[in-house]
Amino acid sequence: MRNATLVEIVASCFYAVASEFVPAFAEEYYQQHEKAFADYPLEQWNREAAALLSGCQQSYVAGLSVGEQEHYTALGSDKERDAFRIAQSLARLDSDATVPPPLFFLSCGQLAARIGLCGDTPAMRILRALEARGIIETVKKGTLRAKGQEGIATVYRWMQPPKD
Repeated sequence: MRNATLVEIVASCFYAVASEFVPAFAEEYYQQHEKAFADYPLEQWNREAAALLSGCQQSYVAGLSVGEQEHYTALGSDKERDAFRIAQSLARLDSDATVPPPLFFLSCGQLAARIGLCGDTPAMRILRALEARGIIETVKKGTLRAKGQEGIATVYRWMQPPKD
């Protein structure tokens, strides 16, 4: 049961946030459920979380299409690779009838928070870089937050598979 929970935490977080944050989420779960882990040392939990994360990183690339692999491996930073994984996972969600896959919502602020950037501008640069590479494309531009008005996230389309 504990191992299955750890696998779920690490695998889910791997697709939702920067890889560097995944161990902290796993450790926080451990801390919140300390009584259930009385016979299971934190050091062992953290080692297993690190091993699972490494496995996720390796198997992720192998599971990409050839075109996606080329794009992913060509990215110049961990932050760009994190943004790639997050965008791809959002593009696969079937959670909003108005934005069916491969469309997805993503704001610069939300991406910045997920990958650990200070402010929207660095996240916007990463999204533009993904767009310039043909990984995503803007379908409907969002709006900025304003006094008394919430912002609206931009709608993107995940890269289209090559035509045969």
